[in-house]
Amino acid sequence: MWKWHNYLGFALIGLFAIRFTLPFFDKMNFQNPLEGGISRTEKIKRWIYIIFYFCVVISLITGILIEYGPPSLKKAMKLIHKPSVYYLVPFIIIHLGSVLLAEFTKVGGIISSIISGRNEGNNVS
Repeated sequence: MWKWHNYLGFALIGLFAIRFTLPFFDKMNFQNPLEGGISRTEKIKRWIYIIFYFCVVISLITGILIEYGPPSLKKAMKLIHKPSVYYLVPFIIIHLGSVLLAEFTKVGGIISSIISGRNEGNNVS
């Protein structure tokens, strides 16, 4: 089980590297929650993503330090790293639920847009 945890951590590092590189190629830009003229719902959504990205980066850094960092940091990093499941699992559930809710209510076609990578007139973040 532990090896899978490590493999998934490295896969997540790769995905985050891609995610943080895409804005340099004008793809998948970050959404500014302080931007004017957006709804309160959109601001909340954007802040949630920023908080999520921050938490995942902290989890990735602490995981790397647990595995490859100095032994003196291992115990402290475990105290930070272990609770990461408490935000990651609820975020995934909320995210998937929100996508499905949007798909079947007001923003039809969002799943097709996500899979194809095309923005078919929907506000896909």
